Amino acid sequence: GSKDEKGRQFLSAIKDARTAYNDGPAREIYTLVEHYQRHQKLSAIFIMVREFKEMIKMQKVLGGQTLLVVNNTVLPGPTELAFLAQVPAEYQYDLVVKNNGTIGNLEREASLFAKHEVLTG
Repeated sequence: GSKDEKGRQFLSAIKDARTAYNDGPAREIYTLVEHYQRHQKLSAIFIMVREFKEMIKMQKVLGGQTLLVVNNTVLPGPTELAFLAQVPAEYQYDLVVKNNGTIGNLEREASLFAKHEVLTG
């Protein structure tokens, strides 16, 4: 898919269909996490989930914390706005990372985040 609005909507529709059919995306993630936990020494696994109810389901099944990445320099498109509309106003993410700069800034922030939250957590 493309990283334009039409491509995002297409990929979102495919994911929704697979979820409705057999919860395939979540089952694949559970399998991968189980594999890595058994065969790798990892400090953290990051799983990107945009849909609020799916994020909460992942957190209940796998444990862990929720992380919100915020970029105030980019206006969200309709697909992102739809995801954001699912989150209750009172919900508090466990961690928030601000990404208002360049990719280099994000890499530095991610490195600092990993050192602080993951390694010392």
